Amino acid sequence: LSKQAFNGLLKTLEEPPVNCLMLLITAFPEQLLDTIISRCIEVPIMSSGANVADNEYGDRLRDLLRSVRLDLGVSEALKIARSFSDILKDAKEQSEKEEDKERKLESQSFAKTTDGRWLKDREDYHKAIAQSRYLGIRSDLIEVLISWFGDALRHKKGYTKLDFLQHSEFTLTLSNEFSIDELMERMNSLEKLRDDLGTNVQESLAIEVSFLRAFAGNQNV
Repeated sequence: LSKQAFNGLLKTLEEPPVNCLMLLITAFPEQLLDTIISRCIEVPIMSSGANVADNEYGDRLRDLLRSVRLDLGVSEALKIARSFSDILKDAKEQSEKEEDKERKLESQSFAKTTDGRWLKDREDYHKAIAQSRYLGIRSDLIEVLISWFGDALRHKKGYTKLDFLQHSEFTLTLSNEFSIDELMERMNSLEKLRDDLGTNVQESLAIEVSFLRAFAGNQNV
């Protein structure tokens, strides 16, 4: 927001409409004016991506980003994209494996007390649950990537409030590697990937295009 917009918002907060509850949601609260923050009750909101950052997938993401440099070429950026796709593939297989285990237990329990059509419907149900779980993990992994670059940007600007304080050493390394504009470019590319994957776009192609834009240096993609 511009300074004028912030001042307008401040006036609204000082004299809110009757029976009005306002929610201000931002990924960068440190960019809000102190006069606005002082009139708000801060409620930190963290997605389930916080848990993803501290498991096997998070470890693999960090290893992946450690290979990111300013001078990466197209082939190297595509290699990073394929590595990220491999992480997603493993996450999907694990989700399907866990749900298939639940389906088999259910089939054993009800095989003699219900007809085959019900079991077939339940099989479709478990497949849908596995897919839904995978899509959630995929979304969380992308959010972790965006948040890490966001924390790197916060380091660059001297802010101390981080999404992933426990990974501050890692995000500080990212901050030292890139300029503010370069960090913003990478965040924008990943945010577009997140939005594109919400459509019918082909997953692997969307990842390749996004990672080329985010990591292939200054080359035109």
